[in-house]
Amino acid sequence: MMEVRRFAARVSPLILSSSLLLGGCGNPGAPMPPSLMLPLAVTDLAAMRIGDKVALHWTMPRRTTDRVVLQADQQVEICRAAGAEPCAVFRVLLLAPGSQAQTTDQLPAALQVGTNRLMHYEVRLKNHAQHDAGPSNLAFVPAGWAPPAIQSVQLANKAQGIAVSWEAPAEDSQAMTAPGAVLRVRLLRHRLAAESATAPTKESTEAGVPQPTEQTLEAPEHPAAMAGGKWTPDSIVDADAQQNRSYSYTVQLVEQLTLEGHLLEMNGQPAETAALEARDTFAPAVPEDLAAVANATGKAIDLSWTAGPEPDLRGYRVYRRETDLAAQSAATSTPVLVSGPALVTVPSWSDTAAHPGVRYSYSVAAVDQSGNESARSAEVVEALPQ
Repeated sequence: MMEVRRFAARVSPLILSSSLLLGGCGNPGAPMPPSLMLPLAVTDLAAMRIGDKVALHWTMPRRTTDRVVLQADQQVEICRAAGAEPCAVFRVLLLAPGSQAQTTDQLPAALQVGTNRLMHYEVRLKNHAQHDAGPSNLAFVPAGWAPPAIQSVQLANKAQGIAVSWEAPAEDSQAMTAPGAVLRVRLLRHRLAAESATAPTKESTEAGVPQPTEQTLEAPEHPAAMAGGKWTPDSIVDADAQQNRSYSYTVQLVEQLTLEGHLLEMNGQPAETAALEARDTFAPAVPEDLAAVANATGKAIDLSWTAGPEPDLRGYRVYRRETDLAAQSAATSTPVLVSGPALVTVPSWSDTAAHPGVRYSYSVAAVDQSGNESARSAEVVEALPQ
């Protein structure tokens, strides 16, 4: 009996040491279940109705619901629903994880006509077992009548800017817009890269900020039913177009409406224009209120006039000719430039080269930043006393 106790005493420390060693290895825990490989649901689906088509785009997720990185292309189901109809799949795609996805839906004829009504799209990403993590966000667009395409767009240089004109669509007897719908003409201006060597410096843009390559312009708002049988105005002047730069435009009719609390927009088919260089070939206004006063003390004839209103006005040139004393209205010479090669930058100038006793007729012309010179002003006559 005593021997057994001794053995037990000798063994018990070994058992204790083994227990400590086993405890130091750590507990591996419960085994993890395999991933279901369910791609995350799309959250940024967007849709835009353009004529008889709907453009859709979204971002493909990179991971599954349990954060496993997706490797292979994923199956995407796209569905459409109008009104209370169930969302019916009309297209299945295979797309790479993380890609920017897009597709176009050619609407059935029944969804292109009639009163505007609400329609929506959604997408689902399926795994290998055809399971998904739920639908994407809903993207809403109007079904029914769409604005017509604008035709025959043309560009022309004007003193105020580039005039964009088009053939306004006639009133559509099939138009069935939602109450309160508004039509606008939208222009997307494209500034082309190839520019004239005389292109303005950045000081010609507001606050020294270069003009964007693309800018959206909108004509004034118009009701959905206009008097006179036209849906839109037929021209707009882009006064913000800079001189000596080339532009083209995209023009389309846009309907803005609210359906079941959703503020929506629907575009007609866009029309493109050819490029046009906004070259300044227009002279500034003729200077007005020219006056001349003989300054006997200063031995000069002082001229003054009203400053021109143009923002691109650079300066003035002063012209003079001699007038016969015997026939005060008869010219005895052709007007010549007397203000020198440099432009006069203020609306006044003194002729210090005038000879006493000679009657002179003076006129003034304005010059803009592009070098265009106006016609000369009405003449005034003055002479220094002898």
